[in-house]
Amino acid sequence: MSYAQRKEISGNRTLAIIMVVILQFGLGYAIVTGLAYNVIKKSIQDLKTFDVEEEPPPTEEPPPPMPVISQAPPAPPPPPAPRKVESAHAKGNLLGLFSDEDYPASAQAAGAEGSAQAQLTIGTDGRVVGCSLVKSTGNGALDAATCNILRRRAKFTPAKDSNGNATTDTVTTPTIVWRLQGE
Repeated sequence: MSYAQRKEISGNRTLAIIMVVILQFGLGYAIVTGLAYNVIKKSIQDLKTFDVEEEPPPTEEPPPPMPVISQAPPAPPPPPAPRKVESAHAKGNLLGLFSDEDYPASAQAAGAEGSAQAQLTIGTDGRVVGCSLVKSTGNGALDAATCNILRRRAKFTPAKDSNGNATTDTVTTPTIVWRLQGE
């Protein structure tokens, strides 16, 4: 018969198990209470109190003097732009750009006449990129028509610099006279 199939436990064996359990509880209790008491008693003896005096903060040394940064010498001036050798000139007569059909209707109705002179800024492609009146007709419609016609119709040979490259230039037009037909 095998040990696992035995149903009865002998009395000695039961007594031995009970004794082992009681012994373990006894030792556990003794260890916990005895050691805990001794640990507490020892930690109380080792605990020493004393006043902590704070050390004054270390005196701060003044920061080192800032290094003197010498300013870099000023940058050399840029090289001069190439001089204009050849000025821009019109590819035709500027006065021939104006006709009687260009007379603004509002100026005709008002009977406005006058003379205008413009200063044109010529781009590197020979086109008029800016127009400002040097002399006004006294009529806003005539002044506006003067600059509009010059911007749209005037063509120039661009100015050349000393390197032969096209450059911008300004040209002053001859006096442009606006007169009503029949007067």
